[in-house]
Amino acid sequence: YAFLSKNLFNLANYHYRQYFFENSQKLSFNQLYHLVSKTS
Repeated sequence: YAFLSKNLFNLANYHYRQYFFENSQKLSFNQLYHLVSKTS
């Protein structure tokens, strides 16, 4: 499960950073959850 956990963290981190660089705002946990849960 460590491998999957690492991948999930990296995916969430990628989405969070991309959103911040594009919008100069933080992505909420709720928005991040829905982005990541759709890709799993």
